[in-house]
Amino acid sequence: MIRLTHCQTKLPRPMPMPTKMNIALIISLVLILPQLVLSSTYSPTAYPNPTKTGYKECNLKSIGNICDVGEVLSFSDRYRLDYELRKMNERSAGSGGNHCSISGIKAILVIDSDVNQNFADQLNKLYNLDGQCKKSVVFLLDSSTNKLFYATESDTGVDTNQFAAIISGARSELQSGEYAKALVNIFKQIGGNGNRQATQDVPSSNTNQKPNIQPTSKSNSLVPPGSKREKILNALGGLFNKIQGGRK
Repeated sequence: MIRLTHCQTKLPRPMPMPTKMNIALIISLVLILPQLVLSSTYSPTAYPNPTKTGYKECNLKSIGNICDVGEVLSFSDRYRLDYELRKMNERSAGSGGNHCSISGIKAILVIDSDVNQNFADQLNKLYNLDGQCKKSVVFLLDSSTNKLFYATESDTGVDTNQFAAIISGARSELQSGEYAKALVNIFKQIGGNGNRQATQDVPSSNTNQKPNIQPTSKSNSLVPPGSKREKILNALGGLFNKIQGGRK
């Protein structure tokens, strides 16, 4: 006699329904991850130096004074601004005396997203553009907020109020994204007779004025302290902690 057996097909176990917490996490990741991708991928210690071998990463054809890793500016605007920085050096040069009296301001413009004043301070320290005469300045444009930061050395010859007043005069162009126009106007007012064009009275509420921030070891990390990326990562960490706590 042949015995027939009845085979039961096992159906796959249904996927668990996502909890409200998991849904909130997924939505947060969808909203936050694009911002992380757009943030600067360089730490100050690893940032390319356009005055040395890093000029290619800065999107220049040769050694220069502009670093635009994200190609925010057009090719022609990069070289126009590089020219203005060279002219600034010429205008600020002395006519006699020792080497440092003759030497002009050595300036660099860096353009990136999600950067801040600490980032500028660290770049100025690490680039060490003028270790002998201490007459250098690093301009740092944050393309995500349209703010211009700067860090200077002790003997640049233009005080904080002068810099802040010059930058304040170009604030509307910066905020509207007219970077090349704004920066050309700023650079032309620095060095030589240009310094006298800036007004001395600067409102204390000026957000572009360089605060008295000392570089710290934390600024050498990939996430600039106080930056948008740090806040995003902290928020994500909080969400994960809540999920882990809910599973216990």
